[in-house]
Amino acid sequence: MTSLKLKDGIPYEVKNNESKCIPNKLGKDDIDLTGLEPDVPLEIDIDNISKIDGEKKYFSNNQIEQIITPDGYIYDFDLTGLNSIKKDNKTYLINRNEDGEYLVQTIITDLGNGLEKRSEKIFDHHNIYISKNGKDVKGASYHNNGELSHYYNEEQKIIREFDENGNLIAAESDKNI
Repeated sequence: MTSLKLKDGIPYEVKNNESKCIPNKLGKDDIDLTGLEPDVPLEIDIDNISKIDGEKKYFSNNQIEQIITPDGYIYDFDLTGLNSIKKDNKTYLINRNEDGEYLVQTIITDLGNGLEKRSEKIFDHHNIYISKNGKDVKGASYHNNGELSHYYNEEQKIIREFDENGNLIAAESDKNI
């Protein structure tokens, strides 16, 4: 950081000071990360998706609409390609860019009692949200190195933000931090 002192608009003292973040773990005591662990995305061989063994349904134009595998996976397609994969209480949504390249896999887990978990990897963050009846109630984001990036809990009225080293950099709360 550079500091500058002026007299009559003319600099008379310029200092280059080094600032260093002091490690702290404040703000993590009241955080409950239960259920906010990132889910593991499915490995999908897009080039060989039509060769998957299973019962197949087709659109009227003869493109694959759905594949149901013997082990219970349901592959759903739209006219542009693979749209989702379902297995038990999980749905894997496949998001593509304008060129049809697969970018993000959102994993939705039905937790029962109106609760749902969404886990998605986007660029340099992994985002996880727990919602009840469609409203987000708790969430966390993680840096690529696995450190917590953001956390919020609607019920406790807590919001925290952390840097890549796990240091608290911003906080909001209805109670003392």
